[in-house]
Amino acid sequence: MGNETTHGRFGFSQILEAMAQLRAHGTDLPDRRAALNALVERFETSEDILLERGFDKAYRRLVEGV
Repeated sequence: MGNETTHGRFGFSQILEAMAQLRAHGTDLPDRRAALNALVERFETSEDILLERGFDKAYRRLVEGV
């Protein structure tokens, strides 16, 4: 699971894909905080940027089916 982005060029679809990969590596998606921390490391960015680009929407889609 490498970092395919450079210079912060990623959006909702990349966040959703990364979260789906997290889910595929375990039985359940980690809690919100753990998932957020994992994506901060993966995308080498801040929590604020992930939140602005749709982290919560992606999390809800995978966990709650929204």
